[in-house]
Amino acid sequence: MNYKNIKAGTGKAVINIMSNVFPIDNFNGIHDALHARVLYLEGNISATIVSLELTSIREYEIIKLKQIVNDILNVPEENIWICVTHTFSAPHTRSVNALKDKEVAKKNELFCTAIEEAVIKASEQAKENLCDVNIGTDTGKCSINVNRDMLTPEGWWLGSNEDGFADKTVTVIRFEDINGKLKAVLYGYDVQSSIMDGVIMEDGYKLVSSDLTGAASSYIEKELDDSVTAIYCLGAAGDVAPLLKAKYSEISVSGKICDVDMKKDGFVLVESLGRKLGNKVISISNHIKCNNVDGSININKKIINCPGQMIPKDIHAIHPVHEYKYVKDEKRKTPLQVMTFANIAVLGVQPEIASITASEIRKKSPFDTTLILTMVNGGAKYMMNKEAYSRITYGSMNSCFAEGSAEILRDNSLKILNEMKEREER
Repeated sequence: MNYKNIKAGTGKAVINIMSNVFPIDNFNGIHDALHARVLYLEGNISATIVSLELTSIREYEIIKLKQIVNDILNVPEENIWICVTHTFSAPHTRSVNALKDKEVAKKNELFCTAIEEAVIKASEQAKENLCDVNIGTDTGKCSINVNRDMLTPEGWWLGSNEDGFADKTVTVIRFEDINGKLKAVLYGYDVQSSIMDGVIMEDGYKLVSSDLTGAASSYIEKELDDSVTAIYCLGAAGDVAPLLKAKYSEISVSGKICDVDMKKDGFVLVESLGRKLGNKVISISNHIKCNNVDGSININKKIINCPGQMIPKDIHAIHPVHEYKYVKDEKRKTPLQVMTFANIAVLGVQPEIASITASEIRKKSPFDTTLILTMVNGGAKYMMNKEAYSRITYGSMNSCFAEGSAEILRDNSLKILNEMKEREER
């Protein structure tokens, strides 16, 4: 077969959570729907990126979703990336231990079925509309994120630190059919979709929402064309939050930590920041010139070893402190996955890394564009840079990775990127 062009297919579907699933994981209703989106690439090999508007996803469900995608698209399971947007306003797939409770297990099964049905629909759409594509990419800046490590009288804590590092870069990859019609945008940005994190409604429950990046994707699709798929996957947001949140902490004039809760009014922020990010993606996309590219798609994976540490038994007891003893533990293995096409590299990792770590990788990457995704094929909690450990931040304490791990991941990522670039140029 002659692979002169990369082919792409895309699809999107609502994760239809039925009323009999509620209440679940302290959610008792839906403010706006969650979605599954699929990008299917075919060239010398095939690959698929699945984006789910979920907080996280368990390994047993990742295995099942990969089997579904493989059955429909015939993509090898090792070339399937199951990603999340990391909206905090979605139920979790439950742990194996939690599933010992029959009621929890029943509702979890219904929730997982809704996820699977959405992935089936989106994958079938991607198969049906597969076609030759031209690809282009560009970046821009959007100021809707902020570093969340805030210095308080008690120590470093979660909040808003406008002087801290938070990369504002928005990376957009544009896919057009050979007639120039926009088919999809794959975009990345360092932010958690956590505007409504912890907001409880009048009935004592939370509402399901795709939150910031879900609002952005839906806005992009509405503004551009209903046939366009706007796919977001989580960037390097381990120490980054939305610029504005519905429930947040601030330091009073007296130096005390004060909590503010906007309740349901916080959804105005979701719409506002989502529209701002969406407009930036549209603006970048509109200025991209797509080119015909050869059908070369390359994928590589490497397991790296990082120093480990113990996580506190009760992570909810973590609080700001001036002194903290990090307890060493066994080494942690974590995968690095790289997908390249059209002189674009997509790096996928499991840990939630700091924005500065991703920025350092992007700056030194040999590829024209490097999109960095986290929580790919599972999560692994936080992996912070060295400064966070000396500051004793929430992310450094709530981590199974010891100091120096982020720098090991950064250096190994650059090594594999350089190796792949050299191999492609031979």
